[in-house]
Amino acid sequence: MQLVLLAAGKGSRLGVNISNKCFTKINNKCLLDYNLQMFTHCDISEIILIVGHNAINIQNYVGKNYNGIPVTYVFQHELLGIAHAIKIAQPCIHEDFIMSLSDELFINPNIDNMWKNFYTNNIDCLCGVTKDS
Repeated sequence: MQLVLLAAGKGSRLGVNISNKCFTKINNKCLLDYNLQMFTHCDISEIILIVGHNAINIQNYVGKNYNGIPVTYVFQHELLGIAHAIKIAQPCIHEDFIMSLSDELFINPNIDNMWKNFYTNNIDCLCGVTKDS
């Protein structure tokens, strides 16, 4: 399975002085790190990192691989949203994939159950879900 991680946005609405919004720090850790680490225990064959604004900062930070997982960079020159990002990444996607945003923070994510649900139920798409009382 591939991980498609969107990290092209500017973050201008945050009102902080950072090069990319995925470098926003929470508890002295970048959002980008939280999101990359969330999937490292999964059987990820490749990380497709969609970059745009100040892409070189992200490339220098992550490098050619992350914890032994190869990283491919796709450049989203025009920031036209999530669907556009997936469209331009499509030539690099050649197996099932997880899409995540690099500027979100998940509290107690249950990636393992989502992974299991996806494969056990032979579904085409699974969006983040939560069980509510």
